[in-house]
Amino acid sequence: MSKEVIIAENGKLLIRAEVNGVQIAVAKRDLENEDFTDPNFFDDDWSPAAATGFVVWEGTFLFVKMLQEELASKLVGKFVLELGSGIGLAGLCAAAMGAHVLQTDLPSVVDGALVPNILQNTTQTQTQITHTPAASSPKTASEASATSPATWQGARFIGAGSVAAMALDWREPLDN
Repeated sequence: MSKEVIIAENGKLLIRAEVNGVQIAVAKRDLENEDFTDPNFFDDDWSPAAATGFVVWEGTFLFVKMLQEELASKLVGKFVLELGSGIGLAGLCAAAMGAHVLQTDLPSVVDGALVPNILQNTTQTQTQITHTPAASSPKTASEASATSPATWQGARFIGAGSVAAMALDWREPLDN
């Protein structure tokens, strides 16, 4: 995976990566900026844990490298649930490799970082995909639609897979 970091016009940092021939760009907050004020500080779901969702961790790059080098062929057509997706780089990369990824995080992170990054990197949604066996791994979303069962609800396509997002507040107990 190649990667590049640039400063966007809005003061956010833009992380660019290429995976499986797909260009991925995600925005993250520049926490080293002395003028930074967290716009979600007064949100009901804000916590120090939520603030970490707006950054990319070095481990993300190692994880994506491992996916590419050791698991890429095993991801094609698989359903992946990512907990604590943050800005979404890892899940977007897995989707570009052919997985159908559901990314989750706290509502403020989903709305403020994850959904904008998904929309920036994906194409239109498709409501239903039918399964047709194929001899080789798909390289595009249209090829993936012919080799995969349905995607996550509301998924959008990137590379050979798809990605969707959902708010999940792990700080609250699940209702029965």
